[in-house]
Amino acid sequence: MLSPTTVEHLRRGTFLAGLTAPDLDSAIEQMLRALANNPEVIDLTALREAVFERQKVNPPLLSNGIAFPHARTNSVRSLVLVVATLAEPILVEETSLRLLFLIGVPKAGISEYLELTSFLARHLRAAGSLDRLSRAANLSQLIEAFSAS
Repeated sequence: MLSPTTVEHLRRGTFLAGLTAPDLDSAIEQMLRALANNPEVIDLTALREAVFERQKVNPPLLSNGIAFPHARTNSVRSLVLVVATLAEPILVEETSLRLLFLIGVPKAGISEYLELTSFLARHLRAAGSLDRLSRAANLSQLIEAFSAS
């Protein structure tokens, strides 16, 4: 079941269909650029640094082909989200990535962050969810795909 808060985060997100990138870092850079005009982003450079610092420590990869690079940082006013389907899978640590969720959340927004990440963890591990989600062409279709899991 989708909570109203999760649906709102997904609706306010940015969706990139068929992203093409040679590696995960390049994909993350493209996703960050998609936030360039987002009024909730106070400092895109600081957000970029926080995301890549988190990637160095422990890149959040799910074995089924999904990654969610993220950072808790005060370079955003509220939770920001970019979802990208990949035109071609990106191989990272023997995992073939097909779907990415970039999340930036203020340090004080821990409850929003935990609600969204726990929702993602529950729904992204379900059988068939990756196929349904990676076929989405826009946010509405993505939300419908989540509703089906």
